[in-house]
Amino acid sequence: MRKLTLLSVMVFGCIKSLMAQVPSGYYSAANGIAGGNTLLVALKGIIDNHNPVTYADLELEYPKTDKKSNGKVWDMYSYKFVGAQPYEFNFVVDQCGNYSAEGDCFNKEHLWPQSLFGQAMPMRSDLHHVPPTDGWVNNKRSNFPFGEISTTTWTSLNGSKLGYGSTYSGYSGLLFEPIDSFKGDIARSIMYVSCRYNGEANSWSSWEMATKNALIPDAITLLLKWHNLDPVSPKEIARNNAIYLIQNNRNPFIDEPKYAECIWGNASCNGTIPISIEENKIPKIDFVIENNSLKIINANKAVSQISFFNCVGQFISLPSFNNQVDINSLPTGVYTAAIIVDGVVVRKKFFKG
Repeated sequence: MRKLTLLSVMVFGCIKSLMAQVPSGYYSAANGIAGGNTLLVALKGIIDNHNPVTYADLELEYPKTDKKSNGKVWDMYSYKFVGAQPYEFNFVVDQCGNYSAEGDCFNKEHLWPQSLFGQAMPMRSDLHHVPPTDGWVNNKRSNFPFGEISTTTWTSLNGSKLGYGSTYSGYSGLLFEPIDSFKGDIARSIMYVSCRYNGEANSWSSWEMATKNALIPDAITLLLKWHNLDPVSPKEIARNNAIYLIQNNRNPFIDEPKYAECIWGNASCNGTIPISIEENKIPKIDFVIENNSLKIINANKAVSQISFFNCVGQFISLPSFNNQVDINSLPTGVYTAAIIVDGVVVRKKFFKG
């Protein structure tokens, strides 16, 4: 056996963990289906009958699915991509409990409100739509639909908002709007619920986003917009992989983003599944590492955001400016730079020595 250097071991381990880990043939039942309800039903059949954890055991699973690189809880309602974090939570010890302000504790957020399905299982503990979030912000969001706000009544420390807008025709109540960097995550979670529980929601209550669990047109318009605004990130891929090991089912809209447009939009998925981005639509971009800085070069379109993830998909917070990022604080290892160019996420691995 050939000897492996420390670098090659690290690279091999990290590349292995970065793989999408979609089982061979997992989506074969959806192969060749163009879209619409036929594709929705096919995907439902694939992700159906998952292995649910108990509601109480969600806290035991969150360290596997929602842990940042520093070991803290990844909370979409408090995390900031720029600047210092307003606060961070530790697993177990910071679990709610009582709260009276932001940052007191975290609890379980049902992105699809659990009251709509009577807190029934397995929906209540389905990790694909029940992430950990700040308890105070979760309470502020309540059961209000997600939407885009024109008049803000309250803003969280990371910029999530409560207020009023015209997202839904005939609805004048409060809306909750997360920050742009998590809008896609939430949209794909809502789509997952509509797909996973298709045909099982006769007893569900309707709300502003859906009739029982069938998304209404205004919600579809919003969710597709957010889905495309905030593309799938390595963080979502890592979370999807972790949940698959727990529940034995996946979120298909993370594995193949085009499924959303094929079901609720105007695209066609009549081909090999999953479908990848056409090569000629991937923006051209590259970078070099010089003097502990990552510098963008050869970009044919403007870069709107750069995010960094370690070899297990955990987000790394780094200061950024223009097309150059200081990576001096990164420990030696393999990382992924997720660079958003013209609305498309281009992922490139690199080694920090």
